[in-house]
Amino acid sequence: MKIFVIDDEKFYAEKIVGLINERCGYNVHIDVYSSVEDTVDVDWHKYDIAFLDIEIGGNLGVDLALKIRQVNTQIIIFFITNHTKYISEALMSMPFQYLKKPVDENLFKNEFNRATEKLLNMKSTISVPWNNKNYILKIGEIEYIESANRKREIVLLDKVKYNSLSTIKELELQLSAYGFIKCHNSFLINVKQIKRINDNIITMESGTYISVSRKCMEATKKMFLNIAVRG
Repeated sequence: MKIFVIDDEKFYAEKIVGLINERCGYNVHIDVYSSVEDTVDVDWHKYDIAFLDIEIGGNLGVDLALKIRQVNTQIIIFFITNHTKYISEALMSMPFQYLKKPVDENLFKNEFNRATEKLLNMKSTISVPWNNKNYILKIGEIEYIESANRKREIVLLDKVKYNSLSTIKELELQLSAYGFIKCHNSFLINVKQIKRINDNIITMESGTYISVSRKCMEATKKMFLNIAVRG
């Protein structure tokens, strides 16, 4: 795991690094910066998590976050802040969490664990054999799976589709631990991609509509609410 930390106050940068090392040991690489100017040549693709001071000298961590997000859409962003006046602007970079200075160690532990769990889910893959080829798909990029015409159609967030001869039940056993649920005999969906549930229709974040059966409604709603609360 690769982590980026930037704070113009050395105390807080060292505090964040110390808290990360307590939880990750040697399984982490951390790069620390104290100014935005020093990050000009940074390769943002390589980082999994970023901790950004919301004000860095005469610059805004918000602006840096937006720059990072343009390059790396999957990075998990934390803002470290003394105040909330830039939160509206910061939301544009889709941050994972705000941590107020001085950093509460218990809150940090809980939120960092939640972030690493999300990271694990995003990086986890599934092997899909089809027509003598083996496709490796990132589980976090699967929107839903539909059973039709004796095969399963795996639909990704970018709408690219792959076919599988595995049954919905077999795929459910593989994916249930990653937030997938069978909402209908013909559909297995990524609950993290649900926008809302109305009556017997699920609206996905992409705008896709998927039916939910009466027998699956309660379990689907429960998982949706649990994931929404956990973020």
